[in-house]
Formats: sequence, structure tokens, C-alpha cells
Amino acid sequence: MECKIGEIFEYNGEWYQCVKSANCNECAFLNNNCAYNPNFICSADDRKDNCSAIFKKLEKVGEPYRRWLSPFNNIMVQRYRLYGRNVIMPDEPCMYFNAIDNTIEIEIKQTKEDMEEKELKLKTFDLEAAKEGKPVCTRDGRKARIICYDRQSDHGFPLVVLVENTGAEKDEDVHFYRANGTAATAERAQDLMMLPEKKEGWINIYNADTTFYYVDGRVFETKDEAVQEAKEEVEKEQREKNEYIATIRVEWEE
Repeated sequence: MECKIGEIFEYNGEWYQCVKSANCNECAFLNNNCAYNPNFICSADDRKDNCSAIFKKLEKVGEPYRRWLSPFNNIMVQRYRLYGRNVIMPDEPCMYFNAIDNTIEIEIKQTKEDMEEKELKLKTFDLEAAKEGKPVCTRDGRKARIICYDRQSDHGFPLVVLVENTGAEKDEDVHFYRANGTAATAERAQDLMMLPEKKEGWINIYNADTTFYYVDGRVFETKDEAVQEAKEEVEKEQREKNEYIATIRVEWEE
């Protein structure tokens, strides 16, 4: 099979793009299933277009998200960064090319349960929480920083936001948003969402008898604080010495 220059294809569950180049060192298959394999014709002498080609693995941008096609039809997609604006897409699965930032959205075949699990990672945009400094991102997982909340706008876009650029270089682009976090463009992938905060702490585990274990509901910032609290409760005779079992670390998202 001869991939055309710019063609997007799937191989072993990963997505690749055929790129015109004679530098084999940049090929994804150089050290693993070399491009000289008949499945990946790369030599200009063997290709019909007389061009040397390599195969670049597409880099994921952000997390999977739901793409709305209509009020009654939506799909889960993953955004990838491309290696050239000459893009040839297969008929399946659904793909959407964005020429502005040179990325492509590729449909992810998932069950309804998988789709719901992915969406639970992000929370609906909360303007007041954002003003308090809670982390914000776009629906497709790019980092976002709100630098102005009261821009004068006749069109109703008071939020000025710096959004992580999906281009080859690390950069931020300026976007304008409504107060509810929806973007000025029709692309829902750019809508603002609240990024859950990962937190951790330490809790003490006790037992009332040999079959019932419990925690008292308090979460301590350090293990030493939790252990000290357990010792003090024994000294104050608030608990029996053998009630204390262990101190463990817990993690959660808010």
C-alpha cells in the first residue's frame, strides 16, 4: 500500500500522517517495523509520485471531548496536531480538519458509558469560581487563563482569555468569551470548562469492634498531624488505645 503525501491513516490503534521527507531519522517506524516494510512504501524509487516519504505519529492535543453535529447527533473526538496542511482523510471514521491551528479531530468509537466517564472529568464553567482562581480549561483540555472579566463589548463577550496554542510552538492565543464561558466561534471545543482540582490529605482509620471500621470525617494536611491527633485522643481518653488502626493518604477531585 502506498500512502499519499498528507494522508492520515491508522496503524495498530495509533494515527499517523504520511509526510514528504528524505530524512528517515524523523520517521515513526525507523526503529520499530521499519518503513521499508511493504505496508509503508517510502522510497522515491518505489513510489508512484517519485517522492521520498516518512510517517509521523500524530500527537494528541488535550483530552477527548464531545463534538456537537446537531441537537440530536454528537460524537466523541480526539484532537491531534498535524505535520502539514496537505491533508488527505479517510472516509471512516469522521474527521474534521481545522486549517487555522493545523489540527484534526478524529472520532473515537466508544460506548455510552465510556463517553460519560470522559465528560465527568470536566465541570461546567463557573464564572465566580474562575474569579476566585479556580483552574479553567477548554472543553478539549487546553489550558486557559482569564485575564479580563469586564471587556467592553457590544456583542456580549466580556471575557478576554489566553488559550494554549495547539501549534508546534508553545504559545497562547487571545480569545473572547461570553460570561457563561461559551466561545465567540461556533466550535464547542473552545468553550470554557472548570478543571477539577486534585487534592490529597491523611485520614485515621479506627475500629469499634473486629468487624466495623470507620473514619471520623477529618482530613489532615500531613501524616504527622493525623498521627498526632490519634495519639492525643487516646491520651485524653476520647478513644481506646486499640481503636486506632492506621493513617492513610487519600486523593480526590473537587
